[in-house]
Amino acid sequence: MIDDNSPEWTKECLLSMNGLLICNLSNPSEFLKKVAITHNSDVIELLDNPSEKLCLLAVNDDGLTIRFIKNPSHDVCMAAVKKHYAAIQYIDNPSLELMKTAIAHNGLALAYIRDPHPYLYRLAVKYFLNVKRIPPPIWIYLNQNPNVNFKIVVPEVYSHFPKVELSDEDQLHFDLWK
Repeated sequence: MIDDNSPEWTKECLLSMNGLLICNLSNPSEFLKKVAITHNSDVIELLDNPSEKLCLLAVNDDGLTIRFIKNPSHDVCMAAVKKHYAAIQYIDNPSLELMKTAIAHNGLALAYIRDPHPYLYRLAVKYFLNVKRIPPPIWIYLNQNPNVNFKIVVPEVYSHFPKVELSDEDQLHFDLWK
């Protein structure tokens, strides 16, 4: 068992095997917090006011651990989104830059963004064109949403290689947002 009276090397050894044991320590050092997070990034939830360095360590291991961090900095949010596109759903009022980064890493991030701007749909389509497929939810949106003024033209023979045709106005708008 681990407690505050245990030798430092014992604490380090036990935390390296089970990071959750940190909750048995009343005032762990920054080093012991790092050892615990290295073992299990979800430990960040158990820490009071973790440093930015510890937050970055946690989200660089698993981007979804951002859900446990109160008021994360922009750098922590960016690292989380780069690690896992779905981390965007746990960020309050994400900036356009964060949303663009999430979609650039995986177009499915669009599903986790509240009230996305039509530009973000275009960015998702661009992502899916690069991976040569567009999932059905994106098709439905593009075909039914009047705010997105472009269509997808798919020759029957090449239906698995969609091509997006933009009107001149949309192309200008799209170019401005790049």
